[in-house]
Amino acid sequence: MNIDQREKAVEVTNYFFKIPPYKTSISILIILSFAYGLLTRLLIKANNAGDALLYGGAEGFVLIGLPAIFSATLAASLYRKQFKKAFKHYAFIALTSAIILTLVYSVALFFLTLNKSFIEILLIGNALVVLLWFAVCFLVLNNGKKSLLIAFLQPLFGISFLWLWSKFGLFEASLSVGSPVTAVFKLAISSVILLLSLWLFFFIVNAPAKRNFGISTIQTTALFFASWIQGTNALEKVLQDMGEELKTFVGGIVFKTKNKTTLFIIPGIHFGPFGNIAGSETPAIIQDYFNERKIQTFTFHSTVNHDWNPVHSSEVNKLIPAIEKNLKKKGSSKGAFFTSTEGKVKLFGLSIEKTAIATLTRAPESTEDIDYSIGLALKNKLLTKGWSDALLIDRHNSITDGYIFEVGSKEFYEYEGAVSKVIKPKKHEKLAFGIAVSESRELDAFKGIARTGIRVAVIKTGVKTACVILIDGNNIIPEFRNKVVEKFHKKFDFIDVFSTDSHAVNTISGIHNPIGKNNPDEVINEIERLIPLAVEDVEPCEASFFNELIELNVLGANRQSELQSTINSIVAIAKIIAPAILIISILLVGFSLLLLR
Repeated sequence: MNIDQREKAVEVTNYFFKIPPYKTSISILIILSFAYGLLTRLLIKANNAGDALLYGGAEGFVLIGLPAIFSATLAASLYRKQFKKAFKHYAFIALTSAIILTLVYSVALFFLTLNKSFIEILLIGNALVVLLWFAVCFLVLNNGKKSLLIAFLQPLFGISFLWLWSKFGLFEASLSVGSPVTAVFKLAISSVILLLSLWLFFFIVNAPAKRNFGISTIQTTALFFASWIQGTNALEKVLQDMGEELKTFVGGIVFKTKNKTTLFIIPGIHFGPFGNIAGSETPAIIQDYFNERKIQTFTFHSTVNHDWNPVHSSEVNKLIPAIEKNLKKKGSSKGAFFTSTEGKVKLFGLSIEKTAIATLTRAPESTEDIDYSIGLALKNKLLTKGWSDALLIDRHNSITDGYIFEVGSKEFYEYEGAVSKVIKPKKHEKLAFGIAVSESRELDAFKGIARTGIRVAVIKTGVKTACVILIDGNNIIPEFRNKVVEKFHKKFDFIDVFSTDSHAVNTISGIHNPIGKNNPDEVINEIERLIPLAVEDVEPCEASFFNELIELNVLGANRQSELQSTINSIVAIAKIIAPAILIISILLVGFSLLLLR
């Protein structure tokens, strides 16, 4: 049994979440700082509730809230053109840092009640805040050299406000920092020690990727977050260094009616890894090009896995000439459907003269990527039935446990059995074809739908009718697919929902954002609206098959498994050494501060 390790390989995405609006972060920050000051006054100073509310709340806001707000504002001002977006990120970091400081200040106050020194604890807490700010700004927000400057803002504001409050406050402060110059000097020493420990951590986790791929884990991580969060395609620079030039195919069917041309396209590439990176937006890139010619495209998922991700989005453009040169190819006005099943595998295909396209699924069982070599073996098996050329489509329409079958598995023999049972139709009948395309902007990535949306094609051969529903997204929830098929199956001899497996929808929502996960009823309503339009659009057509070999730069053979094992190694190392390095560095900071006392 082979489980898809993509989630494990990038398991950090399991912890991704949407940062709240800056108004929410600031509101929580104000409430937190006020409440902290109130509680500490009640517990430490033993004042009455009125005094605690006035003095404690004010002190908490001045010492915790204001430094956080000032640092977030100043950091965001470095990016004036994107101030609001930047402020949202920095406000959340400032809030997180404020939570750390409230805990640290609480410990310091506890030591104060024991008549013990607390200044070292305050400095360690602020040094941890420097570490947090730097790590997030450098790795996640990709701020580069500015990260170091930004990292010191909140601690410096905090020490300054603490000193000013203890010197010039309207009432006695709970804490005092002593000499601000000495405090800043000690903060610098503490921060340097923690930042050096971070560098040591970076050095250690860099080793596996450097050894296997010659790339920097830290640089790749920074570019990954820049791509995932900010929507840049900077990560493609790393992918290009890792990729290799290989031959693959692009094929499909050109349907021509009296008034329109429609393309069924089956490229031998994978539409990943995520967002707008590399091949993730392949269906949309192809459709954008053919929009100028008023041609609608249905771009299907072939029998490929992540090894066949293009290394750059520009590689997708190499598909266009191979497709375009087949537009004027003479077609046939006749076709025939063929079907077969074996175990859980269901096959449905369209025969056009001496060529065929076969679609495969195990739905409602796991229907994930099919290895390129397995797809090639299945295609060759199909050709023994009498066709001169053929293409396979993975319907990619049932996401369960991520199970991916391999050669020799029960699933492999079911796929092979389904292909072996195919009988080439002896009689081909008149073809008719119609489509309907969703233009709804309400169906977006949050609902698991990428830019080319929902596309419905109705194909007729003689008296038999097939309905193909193609949704631009990353696989389908089985219950959703079943609901659609059950709702409309009586109207057609064949109907199924296909996904493009476009990873463009996998952004901040997480590594998997399948169709039907969010707002499924809204998607079904749109399908229900489109099907009658596609039926109404049906008219006689000619269809021509094409299949071209092209050269593309892709991730490369076995790269997916190599990347998975490398990332798993890095995660395993990090889980052990990160806590150890942090604890040792904090102890070292504490020892250094005691020496400087």
